[in-house]
This record gives sequence, structure tokens and C-alpha cells, in this order.
Amino acid sequence: MEENVSNKQNQNKRESNQKIVDYDLGLYIISNNQHQNKRESDQKIVDCNLGLSILILEM
Repeated sequence: MEENVSNKQNQNKRESNQKIVDYDLGLYIISNNQHQNKRESDQKIVDCNLGLSILILEM
């Protein structure tokens, strides 16, 4: 019976470790999305600056 209890505790420990890993992975994916969004907005700024440069050259 004692071993059964400790096995259950180990099982619970593994599950909680899994939850931490899932959580970290979730955070990692979210932070990657934020980097992606930042790159996209940087790209828009570059496009805008390029557009302005072309306008100025044409004037």
C-alpha cells in the first residue's frame, strides 16, 4: 500500500512538471508571436520610410 501511495505522488509530480512545461511552451509561443508582430510593425515603418523617400525623390 505504501508503494502505491508513493507511486501516485510521483505520478502527480510528473503531471505537474508536464503542466509547467506546457505553460512555458505556451509563454514561449506567445512571446514569439509578439516578436513576430514587432517585426511586422518594423517592416511597416521601413515600408513607410521607403515610400516617403521615394516621394521626396520624385518631388
